[in-house]
Amino acid sequence: MTPAYTMKRLQDAGRALRIARGLRHRERWPREDISAFQASRLAALIKHAVSASPFYREWYGSDVPNHHLALEELPVLTKATMMEHLDCVLTDRRLTLSQLERHVDGLTHDQ
Repeated sequence: MTPAYTMKRLQDAGRALRIARGLRHRERWPREDISAFQASRLAALIKHAVSASPFYREWYGSDVPNHHLALEELPVLTKATMMEHLDCVLTDRRLTLSQLERHVDGLTHDQ
């Protein structure tokens, strides 16, 4: 391994430890707090997907509630459907399937 690679791995490990320390207080949350947190994060994720992805705007439509949404209430998106529409699914309009495939094809080792 190169020194640069070793340094990156050490930085990644340090970042992971800092994140874990910051999340430790959540380990003792009561079930109600965990459920409320999960629901708010899911609502934020759906809001972002609908605002940034043409596919999700059409997939979810305007009927998706923004609170108290259970994951099982969302329509199922299969991998085949996602891959068929990937350019519209992606929320970063700068990315395309062909760019991602070229990038992955060019990777070596564990880049």
